[in-house]
Amino acid sequence: MKSIKILFFAILLAFAGSGIADSGDTLVLSPSQQDSSEGYFNLSWNDVLSNKELKLQLSTHSDFSQIKRSYALSGARQIALSGFKDGRYFFRLTDSSEQQMSNVATVDVKHRELTDAIKLFLLGGILFLVLLSALYFSGRFEQQSKQR
Repeated sequence: MKSIKILFFAILLAFAGSGIADSGDTLVLSPSQQDSSEGYFNLSWNDVLSNKELKLQLSTHSDFSQIKRSYALSGARQIALSGFKDGRYFFRLTDSSEQQMSNVATVDVKHRELTDAIKLFLLGGILFLVLLSALYFSGRFEQQSKQR
């Protein structure tokens, strides 16, 4: 019975040790936001392979059958990306031989509607006019009180 416990403990340690070794070689790629309404976001990753030359690959297909862009990364731990149109984008880190080194991160870009932007602009204009009116009338009130 004691040898079974020792064997079970040895197997448990072997699996736990291999999990730690594997996770030490894997980069975790994470976006600053999963949904972007502006078309810009940051991607960051842990620094377990800082001595390797990495590439960030961008695709609109989850299987990366078509690579839209590839960014060479040297010693960086994050990258800021902008200028994206509406759509779903997939990112992964690879090494120089195109071997995948990280998880696949997904970012959905959906810009706000133009009508929402116009509404916010008009609201800002109305608030600006209210502020100007308040300043104007408070100045006039102060002038009239000084004249009395």
